[in-house]
Amino acid sequence: MDHITPHMMRQLLSVGFTDPDQEHFLNYGMVYEHQNVCCYIGGRDDADFTPVDRQIAEEGLWLPDAHQLLHWLSRNNFTAEIRMEDGYFHVCATDSLNGHSYRGGGFPLSYALCKVIYKVCKSNCRPSRPEPILRLDIQQEPTDP
Repeated sequence: MDHITPHMMRQLLSVGFTDPDQEHFLNYGMVYEHQNVCCYIGGRDDADFTPVDRQIAEEGLWLPDAHQLLHWLSRNNFTAEIRMEDGYFHVCATDSLNGHSYRGGGFPLSYALCKVIYKVCKSNCRPSRPEPILRLDIQQEPTDP
């Protein structure tokens, strides 16, 4: 997967980008910058998370990938058209609520999406905080011995 850089994420945060359901989420494959190092959460998908994984997810700067950025657009009621020309991605995201369009380009895809989302957040036309994802904690009732 292609992730945005820490610098790009700081730019997004400076214009109000947020995704509370993802920012400090502990899941395999999540990427964070922690203490100036790029860290991937989890090793094998059948292994338990380490205390270090938990600390990185809690304290680190989330670096979303292209799929996560597309998901953010979708959860904020945007449609995205993506064209690739000569190895360069062209993205046009259209707001389904007000019809405004935002364009950006780059390579890899996550960089192009970052440029578009930056423009969305900077425009401040409407709140751009996605609806929360329903997450359930499975609890087990104690069993009698």
